[in-house]
Amino acid sequence: MDKKSFLVVGAGAWGTALSIQLANNGLTVSLTSNDKDNLRKIARTKENEHYLPGFQLPDAIKIEPDYAGCIASSSSVLVCVKSKYFLSALQALSPYMSSEQNLIWATKGLDSEKGRPLSELVKQDFPKLKKTAVISGPSFAKDVAQGMPTAITLASENIENLIDLADLLTGRSFRVYTSTDIIGVQLGGVFKNIIAIAVGASDALGFGANTRAALITRGLGEMKRIGLAFGARPETFFGLSGLGDLVLTSTDNQSRNRQLGLLVGSGLSLDAAVKKLGTTPEGAHAVKAIYKKGALQESLPIAKAVYSILFEGVPAEGLVKQLMSRPIKEEH
Repeated sequence: MDKKSFLVVGAGAWGTALSIQLANNGLTVSLTSNDKDNLRKIARTKENEHYLPGFQLPDAIKIEPDYAGCIASSSSVLVCVKSKYFLSALQALSPYMSSEQNLIWATKGLDSEKGRPLSELVKQDFPKLKKTAVISGPSFAKDVAQGMPTAITLASENIENLIDLADLLTGRSFRVYTSTDIIGVQLGGVFKNIIAIAVGASDALGFGANTRAALITRGLGEMKRIGLAFGARPETFFGLSGLGDLVLTSTDNQSRNRQLGLLVGSGLSLDAAVKKLGTTPEGAHAVKAIYKKGALQESLPIAKAVYSILFEGVPAEGLVKQLMSRPIKEEH
């Protein structure tokens, strides 16, 4: 098995951008997806016109409609699907994988059924997969495909010589740091989407830069609190996968979660906003999963407000006033 061979599962914008990055690093890359029609178009045009238009895929990327045959020759399987498809993707992949292969995912979400971090889902439901990692951090697919300087975090608690895997992923404009706090890195990638919805709604209401800064800062506090409840280390949330991704997702209009906030803040319902966006951003799935798990406590007022806006039809403007009228307490 070639230690430099990757199978990328999911040919959306992020999966395509990461495939380009890996191929540019000189690695052996196969790209697959359940969307066979789109795969055929990519194979024919060498461009993912639907999800990442304007970028030619290197010839080195092999388009593989039947992934089962190429799993065995891949040292790492990199899953780039939405969180609601993560379990079904693993169910399809795991019968063909061995305990010697790396399972890496770039999915930023929770198990939609039980509210588990995806690493816990893998550990409990797919115990034969012993080498697992997640990549997360401030990274828009388009910027990565363009070769814009980007830094992310690769986290694992069970891959030896993690630095060697990070080195394979690292390129001239793509820097990969390592962490052993896989729970914290995942929770940062999950929770920042929820806060980005709140910031988008605030901006749509015209509350300005002061409010935006307050929401990001207090949102970081909520991220840390829920992370600690899941067993993460507090310092992780001040790194790329926490603060870095939070700032990016909350302030740039490439973020679908921020776009959702802008739409619901302007008065649209969740259904109407999703119809306009053409997709349900991960933050909506995440806050619903946290609610179902019973983890939306008083210590997470911004996240609770986002849930109320999206799923209870509460107007965003009233919730901002409610947040501002909470009892005074010491900052922490």
